[in-house]
Amino acid sequence: MFKRLLLVEMLIAMLSLPVFANETGGASSSAIVDESDTGSESAVIPGLITADSDPKCVKDTLGTAEDGAEVIFKAIYRAKKYSCGAGYYLKGSTAACVQCLTGYYCDGVTNVDFTGEDLGLNMCNTGFDYSDESATTAQQCFKITEVSCATKNPYTHGHGTAVYANANAQCKQYDGNTACDLIDANACNMVDLSCDPGYTKDTVDGELQCVRSAVHCDAGTYLPAGSEVPVACLENSYCAGGDWDIGQSADQGITKCEPGLKSPVGAKIPEDCGHVLHIGNDKLYLHSDQQTHPSLVVEIEGQKWYANMTPISEGAKTISSDEGSKTLHIQRNGTEYTVHGRYVE
Repeated sequence: MFKRLLLVEMLIAMLSLPVFANETGGASSSAIVDESDTGSESAVIPGLITADSDPKCVKDTLGTAEDGAEVIFKAIYRAKKYSCGAGYYLKGSTAACVQCLTGYYCDGVTNVDFTGEDLGLNMCNTGFDYSDESATTAQQCFKITEVSCATKNPYTHGHGTAVYANANAQCKQYDGNTACDLIDANACNMVDLSCDPGYTKDTVDGELQCVRSAVHCDAGTYLPAGSEVPVACLENSYCAGGDWDIGQSADQGITKCEPGLKSPVGAKIPEDCGHVLHIGNDKLYLHSDQQTHPSLVVEIEGQKWYANMTPISEGAKTISSDEGSKTLHIQRNGTEYTVHGRYVE
């Protein structure tokens, strides 16, 4: 009689496979399921592909049973599981883990079935078309934009205008981040500096800067000796303005009127030097050039000197005075005028 086979009978029933056994002189019996193509439908496990080369399957071999009953199952296949680490995805055409692609991020896959499709390959969010090599999160995706070098690398010390290696440069901005990092860190290097009046280029702590070497004085002001702060031009002088070196021992930017001529405080041009018309305790400074028509004309030793006249409708003008301001009016052809110097408002 055949010896009783000691393999789990439920497994045999589930697989619907016939068991062939023989007895060899009382020795142990063996049951074999042949994996060769015998034409027997019972040799095929429903739902699984019995091909060693198919990436969906892996072959199992069962070993020896108890009590001398040896049972060997060949070509028992089950679904194969795949795992790929972060930065890699499961490629559908080869069933292999390959490095993530640009424009995607790969957070890895664990114990997945082979489907023939790429698994674990995630496209970056819209607008972020690039990614770092082997990106693992969406935050490693970025977009490339163009930025002004003057905006990206502004000259922060003031008093000048920087000249950059390029007007614009490319930078990359990561998903979820407002910063835009230059792709070429040297693209916006400052190569030169154009300094404002009164400043010159110098290297300070290894950095090109505009340092103050002179003071700019507007017309009507000058630079006193040893000072860095412009002040109003002195009486009986005129100050045309300009740039003056600091730390000098003499006044700069101020010129005295010719002997016998006078000018008000803040005079700007040589024509401001003239004569003074006294009206009581008030002074009206006359200048050598005519600015308005009509003007008040005063002739002194054959030379004409002028004061400006403005119609009352254009706003009253006042006379410059050491002791205050009063208004001088003149009637001409039915129009009333105020009389004033060049700079009196």
